[in-house]
Amino acid sequence: MSGGYPRPRACVIGGGIAGLTVAYEMCKAGVPATVYEAASDLGGLAASVRLGESYVDKYYHFICGGDRDLLELCGELGVPVFWKPTRTSYLLDGTLYPFTTAWDIARFKPLGPVQRAQLAAFALHCRRLRDWRSLEQRTARDWLIDRLGRHTYDVVWDSLLSAKFGEWRDRISAPWLWHRIWRVSQSRRHALAGERMGYTEGGTRSITTALVREIRGRGGDVVTGCPVTGLAVDADSIRAVLIDASHVEADVVVSTVPLPCLASILPDEAGSYRDELLGIDFIGVVCIMLGLRRRLTDSFWVNVNDGRAPFNGIIEYGNLDDTSPLGTHVAYVPMYLDPSSDRYRATDEELYAECVEALEALNLRFRREAIDEYRVFRDVHAQAICPPNFSGKVPGISSPIKGLYITDSTQLYPEDRNRSGMIRLAKAAARVAVRRASETHQRGSRPGEAAP
Repeated sequence: MSGGYPRPRACVIGGGIAGLTVAYEMCKAGVPATVYEAASDLGGLAASVRLGESYVDKYYHFICGGDRDLLELCGELGVPVFWKPTRTSYLLDGTLYPFTTAWDIARFKPLGPVQRAQLAAFALHCRRLRDWRSLEQRTARDWLIDRLGRHTYDVVWDSLLSAKFGEWRDRISAPWLWHRIWRVSQSRRHALAGERMGYTEGGTRSITTALVREIRGRGGDVVTGCPVTGLAVDADSIRAVLIDASHVEADVVVSTVPLPCLASILPDEAGSYRDELLGIDFIGVVCIMLGLRRRLTDSFWVNVNDGRAPFNGIIEYGNLDDTSPLGTHVAYVPMYLDPSSDRYRATDEELYAECVEALEALNLRFRREAIDEYRVFRDVHAQAICPPNFSGKVPGISSPIKGLYITDSTQLYPEDRNRSGMIRLAKAAARVAVRRASETHQRGSRPGEAAP
């Protein structure tokens, strides 16, 4: 390969937190790995952007008490994690209600006393539930209505699922929703306690920067602006990745890009596997980042149920991490959209105007003149559509092509995409990839290559 890059024994496709962790774990095990990232920056959905003299994530991220793999990695890399009590609120038809603790739910006026008690009991049930497979055949909608009644579902859940999944809202599985509730509950010391969330200074960039340093220090490399355009296979085994019409040989390849992206570079011999990967549907996201001069609420997360808002939440990151430069208060407004829709393809200016108009209509401490700056970010594969029995569609880490391994957020199911889960998957993929590389070299090096 031209450009003076070393020939790697292992290639990792994708420079998000999963890809960097895979390479880091492989390098630690003595198998040099090179990461190839198509974009000019690293991080994927956890990439950061400069704001003033510091960095913040393009999309909102936070650390829950149960994010053990992320916390362990931060400890290993020497990246400090900061913790802070946070609040959740529910904005319903112009009124903001506290929605953090069981006591808040007990005072949630849009529901009657019996319905509030059922909702509090349901939250406790989700915290204690472990056998999520008992819910595998159920939709979230039917499960919620059975447990809470139609009125509570309409008040609390319907608009949230609609804004997140649109036309797919009635097809989402109960285990997916259960885990969303369960994960946040792990940030409470007990059922009646408040939330406590964590963050790293400068967003995920503090972690990815440390990973790149460790990878290069251990003989690997990270290359940005370098898309992988194909895979070369010989006798059902991986032989090389294609970059700019050049073949970069490798004993193992680990793909950490979304399944449709991997499907697009598979060779013709893997047609049935490609069809399997393309059988999973994804929804896109448009995320508007606002740099504000003042906060909108006292909450970190505001669930929104209001017909005037085309979104289901406002994440006031500045209420978690208030170290942003120049006193800028960072907030995110996500909108989950079909990538083929007109709204997803609207200009940044049109989406920003729609967002501001909605914020002005809501009963919040918002004035458009308080916006110092804004950014609009998009991703076409932000969220997999997880219908009942989705676990049967989730691909494994090992592919039908020997030496090709994959990580994808669908493999976290019933977990939603999160950084800690992707780190856990990356470690598992690295272990099998290292084993494959070791077995290959025990059988003998290829001509012209020295055994390690």
